[in-house]
Amino acid sequence: MLVLFALLGLSGPSVAADKLQTLPNVHLIADRDNDGDSFLVHAGERRLLLRLYYADCPETNAGNETDARRLRAQRRYFGVKDEARMVHFGKQAWKLTEAQLAKPFTVHTAFATAPGRAKIPRVYSFVTTADGQDLGSLLVQHGLARAHGVRRETPERLPAKEMTERVRDMEAAAMLKRAGIWAEADPDRLAELRAEQRAEDRELQQIQREVGEARTSSGVRFGVSGFRGEGVGAAARREPRPPHGVRGWMILGRCSVRLRSSRLPCIHSSVSPTPASALAPVGRAGYHRRPCHQDRTRSTLPTWRTWRVWS
Repeated sequence: MLVLFALLGLSGPSVAADKLQTLPNVHLIADRDNDGDSFLVHAGERRLLLRLYYADCPETNAGNETDARRLRAQRRYFGVKDEARMVHFGKQAWKLTEAQLAKPFTVHTAFATAPGRAKIPRVYSFVTTADGQDLGSLLVQHGLARAHGVRRETPERLPAKEMTERVRDMEAAAMLKRAGIWAEADPDRLAELRAEQRAEDRELQQIQREVGEARTSSGVRFGVSGFRGEGVGAAARREPRPPHGVRGWMILGRCSVRLRSSRLPCIHSSVSPTPASALAPVGRAGYHRRPCHQDRTRSTLPTWRTWRVWS
């Protein structure tokens, strides 16, 4: 089921501005899974796996179906002819990141959890190089990343909306210069390829809605706890231990779902309220379901929901 919703996590919500912590004198850790926008570091005595805000670099391999789908989405976005070229540029993005982080650098993070299959949680971060430049912005300016991903207020207190526009302007400049990946973009097919991706995203969302409605009608009961969160997995950051009787966490789309059965699909994309008879009340959270904020790439602060599932 994770494969079905992988692409839905690509668009970038605006998120809550929890206070950023500044970690100086951070060092890059060599790891085979590092890539342009996600990499291991040593921050003091802590070992962290970072994921950049605002920038999305191509994958460096297509070892599973999820990576293959992401590569296809990235290829369509840039208007490139095949996924093999995107892997090539993904490796170029990593080389740029590796060179920029050869000297100690600074990390700004609120430790919001990013989705992924790594053994340790990834945390969304801003990275400032030894030269004082934002790494995500550099990658976009060099045409090795798209202006895409989770957004928030910057360490310089620049609002998320303004930073989003600036990064998009950087991307437009890189496109005009035909820098990096844009050198191989096909302008005659760009609109067509992006339309294909949007159509596929809508199809996956429809599957998600239909499966969720089928599960609801089968008598599964839900309890709801609501909170403001920063990006995907905020619940995992705020509640590191699953509640008693809940087996673990599963990330589907952009919502954190706590499940007893890992076979259950994402069940919170329906835009209509769930009948009270199908729900178990939890405190003051109420009975009404809310939709996933899957397509709100320019949205303001969303309300993230954690759904606890009983048999």
